Amino acid sequence: MIWIIIAGAIALTDLILKHYVDRYVTSDTHKPLFGGKIYLTKVHNKGVAFGALKDKPEKAELAASAGAGAAAACFIHALTSKGSAAEKLGESLIAGGAASNTADRIIEHQVTDYIRPNLFGHESRLTFNLGDFAILSGALLMMADLIRRMIRH
Repeated sequence: MIWIIIAGAIALTDLILKHYVDRYVTSDTHKPLFGGKIYLTKVHNKGVAFGALKDKPEKAELAASAGAGAAAACFIHALTSKGSAAEKLGESLIAGGAASNTADRIIEHQVTDYIRPNLFGHESRLTFNLGDFAILSGALLMMADLIRRMIRH
């Protein structure tokens, strides 16, 4: 049950943040947060990751929906089978992020990104959202867990 709560909390939090950004943040905003480590901004991505397929919205929606469906299937499998806590947490993070981005894409026909990192004193040109970070974190966690299990055997 905890894994479903984690996935739901990520999806809900990200959707609330996207709504806030869409309503109160202008596209020219670059507000430094956390001592300038990241910037709050607003970017609408009509494509998939890194703007791919932005000129083909139907294909972007299909690709994103297929990816979210695969994430949901893996999440259900992880919930119903034996597995490590790291694997289940990783699947929860991925499912929550995918659910948020897919809901945003279906409802708004685009995904709102709002976190722009400041890497080594240079503001990145890439912008992300909480769902993106959850997907990346979940994938890295699952890879680390897989490597750990391979080394142990």
